[in-house]
Amino acid sequence: MELKFFGDFTITTHYSEGEIIYDNIIERRNSYILGESVDDTQLMEDCMILGNLDAFYRSNYIHEQGVFYVSEKDITDLLNLTRETQKFSSLFIMNHTLICNPSFEKASILVGGADADILIDSTLIEIKTESQFGYKADHMRQLIGYYILSLFTPSFPKIDKLAIYNSRFCRYVYINIDDIFDYFDLIGFAKEFIEILLERNSLLNKDKDVIQQSFVTKTKDFQK
Repeated sequence: MELKFFGDFTITTHYSEGEIIYDNIIERRNSYILGESVDDTQLMEDCMILGNLDAFYRSNYIHEQGVFYVSEKDITDLLNLTRETQKFSSLFIMNHTLICNPSFEKASILVGGADADILIDSTLIEIKTESQFGYKADHMRQLIGYYILSLFTPSFPKIDKLAIYNSRFCRYVYINIDDIFDYFDLIGFAKEFIEILLERNSLLNKDKDVIQQSFVTKTKDFQK
């Protein structure tokens, strides 16, 4: 059986072959995480393939040469970004918590699906690779949105800081959650925001009490 997607485009790789490739990618990823020796170029190729799969899952986009297509130019770019970032590895050392692509369970459904880049201890980090240096308001709005979703997710760890890391310029900036409250009624906004979303999404009626109780529990210190 072949993997068929949209239009007349067909990926000729069989399911069994694709599963083997994917399993090998995950095995190499796990080895890297455990500190074992893994070929850097192969690892970057794996990242590109996983990126292709992610793009298809999120937006139904796939390269004309298939999901397993990688370009030498992109591999070289990733290698350079990785080597520069490794010089600042101290920014990404955990003490007790490390979650890659943390999601927000039922709360994600309210916004059509959402997951962040990485959570290290109590810092939520969004990684950007934009070639133009600077920090856009949209970046912070995105992180604040994730923070709000975390308030309605019972199992999500507490967030104390929101951070952005630009891998092309090796620049890391963050803001404390407490500082945001000095300028913005985040709790009031979050409460109104989630109520509107719950009204528009009847599928979560059975989870409404759990979502709202999570918010009350996580914000009780801010509402004193």
